[in-house]
Amino acid sequence: MIVCLIYKSVGYLNFIYEQIKDYSYMFVANDATPEVLEALKGKNHIIYNDPKPEAYYLERVYRAWNFGGFNVDSDIIIFVNSDMWFGPNWIDNLLKHFDRNTIPVSRCIEAGKYKAINHAITKYFGNSWTNLNTNGILNYMNKISEDKILPNGYFMPCVFYKDDFIKSGGYPEGNVGKISGDKYFFYNNLIMKEKKHITVCNSLVYHIWEGEMDG
Repeated sequence: MIVCLIYKSVGYLNFIYEQIKDYSYMFVANDATPEVLEALKGKNHIIYNDPKPEAYYLERVYRAWNFGGFNVDSDIIIFVNSDMWFGPNWIDNLLKHFDRNTIPVSRCIEAGKYKAINHAITKYFGNSWTNLNTNGILNYMNKISEDKILPNGYFMPCVFYKDDFIKSGGYPEGNVGKISGDKYFFYNNLIMKEKKHITVCNSLVYHIWEGEMDG
């Protein structure tokens, strides 16, 4: 099941919903606004209200991911962000490389807000759901798509078995020292560090980055 956090943007909610509605999905309303809660009616969702609303936002985000992962009604969890545009067959190609020994992630094409690393590519096709050049993205994806995997990579979209996620205890509540919470989870968590983190090069995703935060 695809799991996606949403908190303030009805625009991004509709943007991602149109892409995932034909799959099994669940939204996590993360301290969501009344407008988002209203727009979620009729869509599969659960509501998360953080017990520490004044805490640093990353801590609240990781707790929301954990809430979603622990409560999803599915054996398989696919975490995605609301500011992503998915290429053809992205989920099928991702799952082809998924088993108990792997954590496959998609290859991201970044809009350029931050430097692309870990096999991601910077290529600008818009920086909001309102101005995406989807034809340009699709043409570019068709050019760069490769049926191969690379070691390591980004940390989302990613796939876990729910029972492994529960056994792991989930993401740490924020960064651990100078290590990001997601990186720490993949490489230091007792359960997840035993798995092989790989990038699937024909599972391509355009990533706006912090789309909801920017509006």
